[in-house]
Amino acid sequence: MPRRTAKPELVHTADIPWQSLRSRELEECLYWLLHSMGARDLEWREGSDTGQSPDSGRDLTAVFFATSPDSDMHAQRWWVEAKGRKNTVEPAVVKATVNSVTAHGEVDVLVIATNSAFSNPTRDWLRMWQAQHPRPLVKLWDKNSLEKLVSEHPDVCFRLFSKALTTQGKLEVSAHRFRNHCLYVDSMLLTLYWNERHNLHWTDWALMAMLASEFASGNPENRNWTALIQSGDLARLYRFGLGSLLYFCLRAEDIGSASQPYTDAVCHLMLSVLRSMSVAEVKKHNSMALKDSRVRQFVMATLLRIVAGNLAKHCAEDCKRITRSDSHQLGERNYWSRFDGQRKEKTKDPYAGAILIIEKKDEPCKVGFLLDSKSACPLNIQNEVDDDFLNVAKAVLKART
Repeated sequence: MPRRTAKPELVHTADIPWQSLRSRELEECLYWLLHSMGARDLEWREGSDTGQSPDSGRDLTAVFFATSPDSDMHAQRWWVEAKGRKNTVEPAVVKATVNSVTAHGEVDVLVIATNSAFSNPTRDWLRMWQAQHPRPLVKLWDKNSLEKLVSEHPDVCFRLFSKALTTQGKLEVSAHRFRNHCLYVDSMLLTLYWNERHNLHWTDWALMAMLASEFASGNPENRNWTALIQSGDLARLYRFGLGSLLYFCLRAEDIGSASQPYTDAVCHLMLSVLRSMSVAEVKKHNSMALKDSRVRQFVMATLLRIVAGNLAKHCAEDCKRITRSDSHQLGERNYWSRFDGQRKEKTKDPYAGAILIIEKKDEPCKVGFLLDSKSACPLNIQNEVDDDFLNVAKAVLKART
């Protein structure tokens, strides 16, 4: 999976209809831009761009928190005025807006934004005014400024100008929405990213979004994302995914989103790295991702029980020793192709419910474990599972993939 050093283009700014952004459309663009920049207490005072605004020259208000040199956080109150124009903003309009704000001592920053431009005399006047009035700080955002800001915050385009987003820009937005809002990627975008995968810059969150979204869609065998990642990068991605597991699950619970697809993706990554690494190396990565031993023990016990259940279910599909009611009927005979990239047809699941497991003690193990009439299949976990189960999982993967 290529990781480019040059910053990729996220937005085709020429495809944004700047000339048609007047009044409400420009205010909406500014609202989502401020939201993406991290504004708090954001308020859109709709209908104020009339020339006779009763709210003293502000279309939007927001609060940003800035850090002082001694690391203290302090709030900055912003007022933002939108000036949608076909031509250059009139100097008198800028002067009137600036002068009206000086009567409000609580304003720290005034932004006058336009879809067009400000004249040089206007900028010269503002410099002289600012020299005599250090507060509020006045910013002029013209079309060029807005293009730069929107390019840095492509989620604004995702909401308002989706056609202006490049595929890389869409991927950045998908990763952002996945990380911050636990939103999974839909099948149409998954197909787009897969087709363009060799031309995109991939971050860890973007890759985790792809893997988890495949599980969320119910078709993790459709695209073998892990097959595109080099061994060293795969181990690093597993460490990242494992280390971010609790963050994602807690955030998903708070938002009300499902976290199981993310957990399934981490389990899949665990088995993927286990195919090419020793058990000792995988345990080392576990320790690096989860440094607290108690947290690590809890998380790994949960993940390994999921892994054991998946391996047991699918390993029993053609095993004479083990018969499970949830194996042959599921029709997920392409489970092992998740690791080798070979796709097979998937049939519909006609059954659901309780699981019946029958073990014929006189039959040999399909994988090759030395089992007799007194021993049981090591995949059928009855008690708590620990890291030593990785040895069992590795043996199953070696025999099956």
